[in-house]
Amino acid sequence: MTTSSAKEKGAKQFHQQKKVIERLLTSANGPCDGYLPPHIHYHLHVDGDLNELEASVRAIQDSTANVTVDEILTDFKDAHKRSAIHFAALNGRRKVLSYILEHAPGALNAVDEDGRSPLLYAVKANEFATAKLLLDAGADTNVVESNGTSCLHEAAAHGSVRACKALLERGANLNASTKNGTPLHIAVSEGHDKVVDTLVEAGADVNTRNAHGVTPLLLATLMHKPHVVANLL
Repeated sequence: MTTSSAKEKGAKQFHQQKKVIERLLTSANGPCDGYLPPHIHYHLHVDGDLNELEASVRAIQDSTANVTVDEILTDFKDAHKRSAIHFAALNGRRKVLSYILEHAPGALNAVDEDGRSPLLYAVKANEFATAKLLLDAGADTNVVESNGTSCLHEAAAHGSVRACKALLERGANLNASTKNGTPLHIAVSEGHDKVVDTLVEAGADVNTRNAHGVTPLLLATLMHKPHVVANLL
């Protein structure tokens, strides 16, 4: 067999393998719970066992010609375009996440069908150590999901001062906005006074209006929070 023929055969096998996995991912009756191939999903979601994940990746390589670790970790996605890194971030699997970033660094800012990046998943899950790992790797702090929600919105919603500070130190947009407003709007509405102080000290615009025409100051007034009003004035 010529070199070109071997490459063509390998490419064909790889795409066939991807189609099989994609069918598993999208099948309501499939054995993989609608996410990743069963063996990878299990070790990410259930126990986060890196050794077992590595063994699973090797098994796929052994059964599929010319497929790289990078391709397995980035190209195999579920019906919502989530790959291994999204699940590792969501579930706080830092060892697994480090493995993915080492072998598939291009996955760092990969987004799913709703525009959510691994960092957004980590912050949304309130997994600070995981978010810190992604930030240290250079994750984009200003990726927003389809409705405009940013990492800073999620950190504010959780009341996590340290997450807000870590994001701001890496250039997160203070005034990113959804129909409900900016991160400051969220912090005020959720009653996270320390986050309110953190955002105001960082220069958040207290006069920005949300889709309903409400500013953070007016929101605090309507919610009868005089101490927050005082901090916003």
